[in-house]
Amino acid sequence: MKKKESFKHPTLFLITILAVSLHQAGYILGFNMSIADILIPLLLIYLVMQKNFVIPINSIIFFSILITITTFTTFFITPYMFKVIPNFINYAKELIKLIVSLLYLLIGYNMFLNRSMFHKFIKTYSWVGVIIGTIGIIFTIFNVAIFRDYLFFAGIRFDGLMEDPNYYSILILTSVPYFIENQNISVSIK
Repeated sequence: MKKKESFKHPTLFLITILAVSLHQAGYILGFNMSIADILIPLLLIYLVMQKNFVIPINSIIFFSILITITTFTTFFITPYMFKVIPNFINYAKELIKLIVSLLYLLIGYNMFLNRSMFHKFIKTYSWVGVIIGTIGIIFTIFNVAIFRDYLFFAGIRFDGLMEDPNYYSILILTSVPYFIENQNISVSIK
């Protein structure tokens, strides 16, 4: 008899889409955004509604202190010490980035607590990374011109579905450990 999953199908669907969409990003309204950025709050709301969400208090305290220090520095210390008028729009953008980082941390923490959910996420994330990397290798070796403007930075550096080849490099590197540590994959394939 097959072991029953400890989470429901909508969660699995959201986790899968999140894992795939983390390999994609583009600049929208001055932000480096991904479909994952939209899914994170949805997944968080869903997990809370399912009563399957744990709040790591230390992380909330850390981010509260970080936001407080950032706000105080922006609106009090910097104007006083450097005679610079703070730009509220730039501050709001940075605050949004901090909040989104906190949401990612909360989802990652809760996924880690549910080993089955975490395994599904890592497996999907890693496979998507390797598939995108393989496409890059094929396109580079055979000098494939199709989608070159979209998949290559300045036409020469493969950046996958990202806007930044350095960010893409980090993503592909984080996809590899799953395969290295997976005992079910033969050494020759690794």
